[in-house]
Amino acid sequence: MRSPRPVDDPEKLASATHLAVFQHGLLGSKRDFGRFVEIFRSQFHVDSLYLHSGESNDNSFFQTYDGVDQGGERLADEILQLAEKMPNLRKLSMIGHSLGGLYNRYCIGVLLARGFFDKIEPVNFVTLATPHLGIRRSHRHATNVVFNALMTKIFSRTGQQLTLTDSANEMTQKLSTTSDVSLGKEFYPGTVYSQSGYSTDEAAKGKAKVGIDLTHADVKVLLPPLTQENAGDLYASFIGWGQRNSGEENTEASENFDIQIRWPVEVTSAYTGKPADTNLCVIRIPEEDIQRDWRWLVALSNASFGMHCLTSAGNGKAQQPQNSTAPTLLSCMTRGQFMQALQMFKVRTLYANMFFDMQVPYSCAAVRAFNPYRQSMKESLMSPIYTHIVFDSLKNAQPFVDGDVILDQLPYAFTSDAEQDELRGMLLSVQSVGWRRIDVLFGSVMAHEHIIAKRAKLDKPLDSGIDIVHHVMDTFLL
Repeated sequence: MRSPRPVDDPEKLASATHLAVFQHGLLGSKRDFGRFVEIFRSQFHVDSLYLHSGESNDNSFFQTYDGVDQGGERLADEILQLAEKMPNLRKLSMIGHSLGGLYNRYCIGVLLARGFFDKIEPVNFVTLATPHLGIRRSHRHATNVVFNALMTKIFSRTGQQLTLTDSANEMTQKLSTTSDVSLGKEFYPGTVYSQSGYSTDEAAKGKAKVGIDLTHADVKVLLPPLTQENAGDLYASFIGWGQRNSGEENTEASENFDIQIRWPVEVTSAYTGKPADTNLCVIRIPEEDIQRDWRWLVALSNASFGMHCLTSAGNGKAQQPQNSTAPTLLSCMTRGQFMQALQMFKVRTLYANMFFDMQVPYSCAAVRAFNPYRQSMKESLMSPIYTHIVFDSLKNAQPFVDGDVILDQLPYAFTSDAEQDELRGMLLSVQSVGWRRIDVLFGSVMAHEHIIAKRAKLDKPLDSGIDIVHHVMDTFLL
């Protein structure tokens, strides 16, 4: 095995065409990925790939406390500065551990807004034990209330963002809107193989049709209230469209999934000073048709780059939010340019610890509303090659699975949380983009570190997470 070149080799920078960035998490440093990068570099003997461990977020011990937005913007600046030294750079891959995965998601939104992806092709986006939905706990138990309060005190602004008690700044809210400049780029949304949930052109002959620019539409899902009689569903039958004032609400909706698509009316006259009118289209999917038609939700979420969820109050109208404050950062990161950038990556991969991760529970890292392994652990088979990886993660991904897309039943998600609508919208948007899901099991409370082989010993590859590193390498697109 030849000795790897130094990380800061100018010759390597000048010749490399593919930049892979490794970003550490909370209270971490670039040394967290030391073993990971060492193994990577020893196996990939190609001058075209340059491996870089992020340095901009470990200048001080508590630097990661100042927020995901601050850390993500610093990382974007670091990548842009590095790219200036790489005249042949053509591709970018991002690998993030824990909070580092959120840094990466924010960073790519910033890079998209700055035009970085006009010439650079996004390839691999990998997260390992990343709290995509935050670490907020419902208020069902007193201990959870204490936990949420402590997170904001201990981890400052980052803790507020991870528990959804923050207000996004102006820049983040701007990035949560769609970029017209980027609409012509190539996207790789979630893949669904079955077409049973879509109407064909043949079936639509003779019926009225309307064209909607979803990229500029406000798309909301009005969910049925959870009762003993109903369950999670989606939409099927078109019920109408027309022009409405921006303040008008939808009509009846009970025990149905109603998708409200609202987009601005084209201005044909001089400005009158009145609020702009909007078109409103409502697609209704009865509860009993959810098994067939849930793919509509995925398609609309990807086309509009993120959706909102609202819960019906039982009288056909959505429950009104308790306040009108600015949206949270994590909610903003599931819409607009953040999702545009995420869909541009050819491969998106989630690694999640099934159990024993004290920092990031499985459901947060795997973007799920629950942990399916709690009831089916005895049925899980481990890979004979990668000994800490479940042989087939998708077999434990009920209820809705197609291709690389998983969709949990939204009315059953986060039912005991006051922010259930916000969490459901985040869940829907992030699940819909499609992920390659890798579920990992370490029989140790150090699982959060083992997943990146942080303290791995090369002479004990079966005990320290080295197999996870090899799996990342074996599935890495050059």
